[in-house]
Amino acid sequence: MSYPEGSLIRVSWKYRNNLNSGGLYDPDNPKLTVKSPLGDKVTYTYPADTSIVKDEMGMYHFDLIDSIAGEHILRAWATGNGQASSYKISVIVDATI
Repeated sequence: MSYPEGSLIRVSWKYRNNLNSGGLYDPDNPKLTVKSPLGDKVTYTYPADTSIVKDEMGMYHFDLIDSIAGEHILRAWATGNGQASSYKISVIVDATI
């Protein structure tokens, strides 16, 4: 999906427990890594980084506000109890829109 430069882009994700019929759960260390079109990476960890917001059990969001055109790659993951594999989200910021 493409968005104009400077847009607020809300990215949401869920953590599901495959061992518990796919029910939602909160892992110990929910994380989100954001890679900019320039190749810079920043990792946020909930709750220390308030950029990640917990909406309810197992459901989180992050607001991406960026003025750099190109593909932004976001990867939601977790460590510790409830370790989760990655969930890749691709966001295109288009300077021509």
